[in-house]
Amino acid sequence: MAREKRKNKKSGKKRSRELWVGLAAVATAMVVLLALCISMPSSSGPAETIPRFTAPQTRQPKPNPYGPEDFAEVNGQKVLRRAAEVAASGNHNLLMIGPPGSGKTMIAKRMPTILPRLKLEESISISKVYSINNLLSHTEPLICSRPFRAPHYSVTAQALTGGGVRPKPGEISLATGGILFLDEICEAHRDSLQGLRTPLEDKMIRIARVHGTYTYPADFLLVSA
Repeated sequence: MAREKRKNKKSGKKRSRELWVGLAAVATAMVVLLALCISMPSSSGPAETIPRFTAPQTRQPKPNPYGPEDFAEVNGQKVLRRAAEVAASGNHNLLMIGPPGSGKTMIAKRMPTILPRLKLEESISISKVYSINNLLSHTEPLICSRPFRAPHYSVTAQALTGGGVRPKPGEISLATGGILFLDEICEAHRDSLQGLRTPLEDKMIRIARVHGTYTYPADFLLVSA
């Protein structure tokens, strides 16, 4: 009898231990399930999205305020480059002589990029001239870069200096503050070249008509080839 009682006690202790271990496992599982339910988004709220990997962005080059052409792109032509730099710094007129394809037009197109930046007063003055000829756009109502005008060598004196029944500014006025490039200047009309003498000295052009006299600016840098 004593042995049976001892066996019963041992079996009872073993069952109680198994019961407590089972209850502990159930409690742990409930805690884990409760934590998962809390972390899951609710059906009414927005679902959380997994952040995606984004490649590092490279620095974009700053846009050139003068446009796609820059004087720094010129390679070689040390003598011509030096002459263009002196002409731009001292506001001297420049005549380039050389065979076709030697880079005369390329240098002339890029000379505005080495001129000083426009001041606000200069920008407003140039914009006024362009406004008279309806050359301003709605997106850029103020000209902020140096003008570059390159009329054909067959341009007439009236188109170059300005004129008409109600005189409008010509190419020399539109080139105010910038570059007036005359390519093939030897082929230009004599009247057109003679009309440049007074504006080059006075930095302005006066056009007289019966109903009045019009004065437009003509402060430009003449570059010819």
